[in-house]
Amino acid sequence: MTGEAVTGISGYMPFWGGYQNQVMLGDMMGLDSSWGLGMDTSIFGGLNGMGAMMPFGGLNYDSYYQNMDKYQQFMYDSQIRQAERSRFADLKANAPMEGIQRQAEILHEKIMQNEQEQIIPALNAYIESIKAAYSNSSEASPQQLLNKATTLYKQIYNTGITDDLRKYGNGSFTQGLFQTLSFGLADKRTVEENISAINGQPVSRFEKGKKYAGNATGGAIIGASSMYLLSSLKYFKNVFKSKPLVAAGIGAVIGALSGLGLGAASGSGSSKIS
Repeated sequence: MTGEAVTGISGYMPFWGGYQNQVMLGDMMGLDSSWGLGMDTSIFGGLNGMGAMMPFGGLNYDSYYQNMDKYQQFMYDSQIRQAERSRFADLKANAPMEGIQRQAEILHEKIMQNEQEQIIPALNAYIESIKAAYSNSSEASPQQLLNKATTLYKQIYNTGITDDLRKYGNGSFTQGLFQTLSFGLADKRTVEENISAINGQPVSRFEKGKKYAGNATGGAIIGASSMYLLSSLKYFKNVFKSKPLVAAGIGAVIGALSGLGLGAASGSGSSKIS
């Protein structure tokens, strides 16, 4: 009969080979160490005093199978403990890098959705995940961490953060226009303002001018439309003497000034990179 048939453990041969089998065999058979098989170091306790010996070397089969069952249980428990240790080691080794991957995905999603006000907070969370993955990150400067973040992002998506911002985001004029047309509900920040925060360089005057032009245009559209509609009403016809285009022009000027004021007052949201 094979060892596997007796013990249920593949590859185990209980009656020959190796020190550990001699110790186990001594336990199962209850042999005294004077037989040369017991070492008094078995995990199952002493070899003597088991009352397992029978005259002329006979075996106590009840004791034999009890000890065999103990040995099997020990092997199973050992395998379970080893698997648990392996899983814990995998958690400690891989969870930080998986955290970086997750935060990079969040940042990438914010960029693709053109959520310009949420880009910098998502980038800061991404940088924090990198700090958590490196044990000596406290010694690194903010610029070093930002450089690492941009490098890892490029490795994951084969493109840079600033490249993605320009790919998925609106231009400065368009963003300024939407900001005014939505009465300030659209994102206050533009793509170039976020890129400026990442690169540490000021936004160019040309890009600033485009945003304010968008603000003014949006205000002019709202003002002109509103005054044109009002001048068409019977109550206001005498005021504008049936000249709705004049009213629209006046509304456009007022709206443009209001749009510029709205753009200047709304600011550009959070821009600080941790």
